[in-house]
Amino acid sequence: MAVRIVNVVGLFVIFGLCSALALGDQDEKDLNFLDSIKNLEAFQDAEIQDQVLVLWPNPETQNFLDFERVSKALCAQRARNKFLVIWLMDSVHFRSTKEYRMIESVNCLGLEAE
Repeated sequence: MAVRIVNVVGLFVIFGLCSALALGDQDEKDLNFLDSIKNLEAFQDAEIQDQVLVLWPNPETQNFLDFERVSKALCAQRARNKFLVIWLMDSVHFRSTKEYRMIESVNCLGLEAE
């Protein structure tokens, strides 16, 4: 049952991310890259600092997020949006302790080499 939930949430995140990024390409939509990520239910916040895309997932869906698939979709946008690395932060830990903790880091240049 848990695997099915993870797969369903992962599919919704990927579909929503691809749809949001596609909308960002349309001139009539005034969404930029970061806003398109923030508008997804899977993420609460996103920012780019020193060529790092920092993602804060929704604490309720954080454990179900398929970060490998999401990072591949986001890394495809790296050159246009000027980031090289993606950090997925631990929102659950931050809410309970106010301490920053990274769950995972992806080097987008490394994904291109695969």
